[in-house]
Amino acid sequence: MLFRDVDAYYDRVRADVGLAPSRAGLLNDAVSAHLYLQGTTQLFEYPRSDLPPQVHFIGPFLPGPTPDFVPPAWWEEMLEERRSIVHVTQGTAATEAEQLLVPTLGALADEDVLVVATTGGKPVESVGLDPLPANARLESFVPHHHLLPHVDAMVTNGGYGGV
Repeated sequence: MLFRDVDAYYDRVRADVGLAPSRAGLLNDAVSAHLYLQGTTQLFEYPRSDLPPQVHFIGPFLPGPTPDFVPPAWWEEMLEERRSIVHVTQGTAATEAEQLLVPTLGALADEDVLVVATTGGKPVESVGLDPLPANARLESFVPHHHLLPHVDAMVTNGGYGGV
């Protein structure tokens, strides 16, 4: 039921290339009959009674250090910060700043925290906050490997990469 529209589209694409409709649906067709290693924990997956036995949850694929990472100008200030640091990430799929970044930056503007916000790759100017709250630092992207060890709380849209 959850993927009804996705499976209907999948069958239309299959028909376009001369294939019969799928009996199992896109998600099940994508699973190997031999072994499928899923890069997450089972608790992150929605409950399924039809999960094939060859699916094994092996934990997240965590990125390592980014060798060419150049810290933003405010990085040293953040490292010396005594206030709590809150990271707000818009994510890379749901990238409308008005849905998460703008309300969160507004809500935290008068709080005694440093807010490090990322746009999910969109230009910083696209957020449309002028002026940016004094306690906020905004970047298009900061690698989580470098940032998260300094973060006390994280606000996220629940996207796969951020979670």
